[in-house]
Amino acid sequence: MRVGVFSVIPWSFLDQRPQVLAKKIGEWGNEVIYFEPFVRLDQWNDTYNHPWSKYEALCWTPRNVFQNVSALSLMNLPAHRVLGKLLKKNKEYHGKNLAYLKSLNLDLAIVIDPSVGHLLDELGVPYIYDHVDDTHQMKAVVKDFWFESQKHCSKNSITSLYIQPNIARRYNGLYVTNGIEPSQLEMECNPEKFFDAGCLSAIADWFDLDSILNTKKKILIIGPMETGVRAEYTKYRKLGGINVTWIPRVSRRNGAQWLKRCRSAVVPFNDEHAIVDYVMPLKLVEYFYLGLPSISYLNKGIEEEFADKVVFYSNLNWKGLPSLDEAIDIANERSFDPNFLKETALKFTWDKVLSPLEALLRTLEKYKTSEDSFSQISKEFVAKNPPILLSRTN
Repeated sequence: MRVGVFSVIPWSFLDQRPQVLAKKIGEWGNEVIYFEPFVRLDQWNDTYNHPWSKYEALCWTPRNVFQNVSALSLMNLPAHRVLGKLLKKNKEYHGKNLAYLKSLNLDLAIVIDPSVGHLLDELGVPYIYDHVDDTHQMKAVVKDFWFESQKHCSKNSITSLYIQPNIARRYNGLYVTNGIEPSQLEMECNPEKFFDAGCLSAIADWFDLDSILNTKKKILIIGPMETGVRAEYTKYRKLGGINVTWIPRVSRRNGAQWLKRCRSAVVPFNDEHAIVDYVMPLKLVEYFYLGLPSISYLNKGIEEEFADKVVFYSNLNWKGLPSLDEAIDIANERSFDPNFLKETALKFTWDKVLSPLEALLRTLEKYKTSEDSFSQISKEFVAKNPPILLSRTN
């Protein structure tokens, strides 16, 4: 099949869930087209300083990025407040985007960017909505637009993917959480511990930087940090003490080597941020693979999967949970079996967590070869023809 993956991040930005989905779908024998954002939000100023034709020349041109995977951009600006009046350009280029998509003859789409749902509906392309998080809760997006787009995709997709088991059950979707690639984390060295705790994460407004900066522990944080007058980088420069070490960006393998110098690892999200109810951090599984005692914020999905494997904390002392410093002490004093943690992580390799999606695509492929009306696939068909789901414990 020819499958489009409509992402909200560029192909070159780290190696996250959208890129992994595209690679794996390609490995399953499909032709994949990865649609990346037309303009990166950290470069939005550039759109005011050049003729619009500069950007049009960058669109609708595929390039090979992986086996069976090509990447390109549509002329479609993300609904972000910083782009302001430029968003009207989306209406101007709607026809060209539609014509180009039609020329691709997509059999199926995986939608991570919900703004494309209406385009796919016009073309009659069936799609699966990857409800990886509530995009409308992200900082500075046009919330009403994203919220309506998400509702549209949830209603009109043939099924939805959810990263938390409780939400997948609630909406009768597929539970496809985040996974790991063990080869990216393999390492032979076991260095001396230097930091009390560490974390590997993008650092934005959902990140509990206040607890990190107020800690009395030796903390290592690794990952890109938002810049700007009110952003996390400014706060770090102003308040960061000598006990907090920041490494801006490294590969997963190098990040794992640094984390092995930590006695424990933490997923520090801000309890007040609306997105924390929906996310299911891949980092926890990576920490388990490294055999590290782990500390995390609390939500229902994490509690269901990992309650006996992590120490929960709250930056607001919700539900009587300990502070970050107290949780670090608890984690470092508790006897976590590194082998047990690694065995847990191996249940969450990408091949295993994506097995429900792989099974579904193989079911749809069989239907495509036997029917002419593939574009008429509906939620009812998926419900009546469930894929054979492979257990993560296998």
